[in-house]
Formats: sequence, C-alpha cells, structure tokens
Amino acid sequence: MRGVSRFVGGVGLAGLLSMAGCASVPPPTVQPAPPLAASVNVLPSVFAAEGRLAVNAAGKGHYGGFVWQHENQTDVLDIVSPLGSVVARLTRSPSSVVLENGHGRQEAADADTLTTRLLGYPLPLDPLAWWLSGLPAPDASWVARPEGGEQLGWQISFADWRDTPLGVRPHKISLVRADLTVRFVVQGWRAEYVPAPAAAE
Repeated sequence: MRGVSRFVGGVGLAGLLSMAGCASVPPPTVQPAPPLAASVNVLPSVFAAEGRLAVNAAGKGHYGGFVWQHENQTDVLDIVSPLGSVVARLTRSPSSVVLENGHGRQEAADADTLTTRLLGYPLPLDPLAWWLSGLPAPDASWVARPEGGEQLGWQISFADWRDTPLGVRPHKISLVRADLTVRFVVQGWRAEYVPAPAAAE
C-alpha cells in the first residue's frame, strides 16, 4: 500500500491534513441543540457533524479538523484549517465524487475510483455517513464485534456514545484497514444542512 503520501491533485490526504494543522484543532462552530435521550437506529436524512480527524498510514500520523454535511444522497466532507478555512472538499453524490482544493478539481464516477486513482487505495466515503452515525451501511455484509464490526474490508470501532440532537451517537469512530487507520472525534451534531464556504483556491 502506498499510503497517504500519494498526492491528491498535487497534495496528498496527509498533505491536506498537514495544511489543516498538525496538532490543535479549533473548538467546533456547530452548536448542538439540547440532546435527545433516545437512541436512533436509522441514518438521519439531513445532518451536519464537526470535529477532529486523524489519519495514520504506515506509522505516519496527520491531523486536522473536519465538517461533514449529509443531505439525503449527497455528502460533503471538508478538511478544515485551525483558522476555520476549508483547505479541501470531497463531495459525493449519486452520480459522481469530486475533490476540490487549491490545486484544482478532480472528479470520478464513484468514491473508490477517485480515491484509488489519487491515493493508491480506496477510502470509504460511500458508507462513512452511516459509520459516523454508529450504524452499519446498508447493502453490504456486516460482521458484528463487541465494539463495532467489520464491513467492506474495514474494522469499525465505536466508543464513548453520547446523547446528541440526532439521538445517541458515538463520539469516537475508528476505521482500520491493513496499515491505514482513520479516526474521527465528533464534537458537534446539527440536525440540518448548513452550506459551507468554498474550498480554498
């Protein structure tokens, strides 16, 4: 596996996270509503999630902030700098996946094709909205484990479940595949879609 040192249109995922900052991430701007007590076992049709993102590939770690926007069949993942600016954006729709950053725009028919082309391996953008919400993605086999499960070649772990405006959701999500680990810490949820500023030119 060639890891996240492969370049994404001139800047690899690791580079994007380095651009976003190597350690501290600003407090989230999403202000969650008073949490609900009940767990919700379905994927919300509309939500926004914000927090910290860490990638470890072949022993090399990189960190940044993220904002995830989900609306029906459209997902937007922003990599955010410590100052709050968007340094890269991945947009997934039923017809395509697009990466936008300071080096331009790249597009493919699906997430696996785009990330394999740019990074050398597929990143799990298609099921990620489900996994962030603490759920298995539909239409794929799920092998349950004590703290999560295995799906699509990834080991998914959920930890620190908390009440949120969208029901009980995991605060920490870990995705592991071979020598690649992706970790999310969700610091804020909102039950609405909030258009984000444009990615950096």
